Amino acid sequence: MLHMKFNVYKFVYGRTDGRRTLSDHNSSPRAIAQLEQKILDQESQIANMENRNYYSLHCLQMETQLIHANLDIVYEVLEATATVQSQSHSESSSLKLVIYVAWLQSCVLLFQLGKVWEAIGPIISAIQQESMGSPRNSLSPINNNNRITV
Repeated sequence: MLHMKFNVYKFVYGRTDGRRTLSDHNSSPRAIAQLEQKILDQESQIANMENRNYYSLHCLQMETQLIHANLDIVYEVLEATATVQSQSHSESSSLKLVIYVAWLQSCVLLFQLGKVWEAIGPIISAIQQESMGSPRNSLSPINNNNRITV
């Protein structure tokens, strides 16, 4: 305890020669005890922080060892993920390509169908003009009073 009191005096006055004491400043034993208690509390807090730092370093070391021990599994997981993703994207792109090709084919078919209807248009007009010369009622089976009998 004598060593502790010396540290208290040094802490309070900043002197080590012993010329000043707490009693020189009319300090009571109670004030000395409070000051010693504050110092002990601070030392306890410092020790607590040191223990927390040591524990944090210990946890970091354990996590690092765990990662190094299981690094091969991490590589396998990353490789499998890359494989699955590449297959998924290639299948998706090939499916999109198939859909695009089918769409192009349907566009070509529609274009060809449009050309067919374009070609049929004048034929229909010609047939219509030919049929305009003959009486329609005789060609139409509806409301036809001139029935052909065999």
